[in-house]
Amino acid sequence: MPLATETPLISAVVCTYNRAALLEGAITSLAQQTLDRSQVEIVVVDNGSTDDTPRLLRARFGDRVTVLENGINLGPAAARNRGAARCRGDYLGFLDND
Repeated sequence: MPLATETPLISAVVCTYNRAALLEGAITSLAQQTLDRSQVEIVVVDNGSTDDTPRLLRARFGDRVTVLENGINLGPAAARNRGAARCRGDYLGFLDND
């Protein structure tokens, strides 16, 4: 991910596990918000998916999202904590992956 020159206003964390079919719509919706792109940070925590989730995120969204891979499914609380630790925004929101 390229280094940002300013702190985003909002950080959105989306935790996911084997939901590639639904995840694309959720991330697309986030990316289409009315705030300037530099003001919205999207962090996806892939909680050990074995489906097409990692490939989809890289192919469809590239550097628009930061992808953190847990490697194994440690559960939603661990995924949320990992995402929150990485965020830089003034406000933090958690969204479902669907």
